[in-house]
Amino acid sequence: MLARVDVDPLLKEQQRIDARRQRNEERRQRILDERSRTIGVNVSALEQQISERRAREEQERLEKLKDDLVRTQHAQILQDLERERLANARKAELELNAFREAQALEAAQRRRQEAVKYPAISTGDSIVLAFSGEDVDHATRQKAQQLQLQDWLNEQLAEQREKERKEREEEEAYVQQQRAIQLKLQELEQLQRAEKAKQLKELQMAHLTQAEEARIRREYEAERDRRAAEREIQAQMNSALLNELQQARRDNAARPVPSQFKGFSLSQREFILAEQEAQRRELALRRQQQEEEEKAWAQKLEDDRRKLIALQREADANRARELASLAETRARQAAEIARREKFLKENVYKGEVTEEFFNRFGTDCR
Repeated sequence: MLARVDVDPLLKEQQRIDARRQRNEERRQRILDERSRTIGVNVSALEQQISERRAREEQERLEKLKDDLVRTQHAQILQDLERERLANARKAELELNAFREAQALEAAQRRRQEAVKYPAISTGDSIVLAFSGEDVDHATRQKAQQLQLQDWLNEQLAEQREKERKEREEEEAYVQQQRAIQLKLQELEQLQRAEKAKQLKELQMAHLTQAEEARIRREYEAERDRRAAEREIQAQMNSALLNELQQARRDNAARPVPSQFKGFSLSQREFILAEQEAQRRELALRRQQQEEEEKAWAQKLEDDRRKLIALQREADANRARELASLAETRARQAAEIARREKFLKENVYKGEVTEEFFNRFGTDCR
């Protein structure tokens, strides 16, 4: 027959207390953990909000890329048009110079032919052509026509220079306007970044405040549980159960040992009932206080959640206003580019110089 092993009842009681305390602490940490709590939180709604916000950010990113691409294409088109205009101007100038040289060579060759065909008679310092029916003032009239054509050409060159000057001024004004718009956009982006940083800072402070409150609450509950455990251990150590082997009681000498107990008197029963009633009231009050603390904590978490949602909605509204302002600015830029292209097409790139204009030189007189 196996020998019976006596187990210390105090050790068994302490083990049960420790196990129960550990289970309560794990349960409390699981419920009150702000990173994994689910009390008062609509998880599906939060996940839907997160997915909508990500989709909205992706859509905004794609729109921004599209707008940047369109702006780049417009800039490239303007550069191509400007290069084409400069190339046409250079080509026209080269053609004009070539035409002038050809006219000068043709006039010189014609003079040489006329000098060979009609030899002049020199009389001192002058040359006299004595042919019957010949126009003596032909050279003078031709020279006047050439001077007049030169004046017309100078006027056209002056008009061309004035037009180019106006185009340069318009280009400089357009560049200045674009720079001003870019500066405004940069300022708007800086304000957006500052506002976003401020909101993130407020959100971070709110999270830190919640974490600090949770830490204080955990420390308070741990201290409360520790004191309750100490009171329970002291009560067990000083209880009559652990001291009934002695004839003289150490907790209360007036109370008899269990082996000599014969029953309670009326006053003792009344005192016990009153003590039990006071303990019940104290327990009910403590439970009520715990319930009120839990409700207050849940209400605070709900208020913080609502504040965070309000901050997020305000940030979304600010972002929507900023995007609307940016879209308006881009539309204004597009209208300005269209107006400038229309002006160039209607006022700058019309009335091109043709071959007919050059063929009229030396054929008529005004």
